Amino acid sequence: RISAKCQQCAYKPICNGGCPKHRITKVNNETVSYFCEGYKILFSTMVPYMNAMVELAKNRVPLYHIMDVAKQMENN
Repeated sequence: RISAKCQQCAYKPICNGGCPKHRITKVNNETVSYFCEGYKILFSTMVPYMNAMVELAKNRVPLYHIMDVAKQMENN
């Protein structure tokens, strides 16, 4: 069972509460992944770039252009 904290998390579609064997940290008597905070840091950095890649693919732009997009994102 996924905790209420996980149910409300913006990253639930990506991690779905993490692997059940890693759900050991107690929050309000519910277990959450030991890696939860690390995943949040990783996903908050990664998701904008992944979304940019999705847009490139939707527009049939070769994905190697992600490097140009990434540079633009970093400069903003």
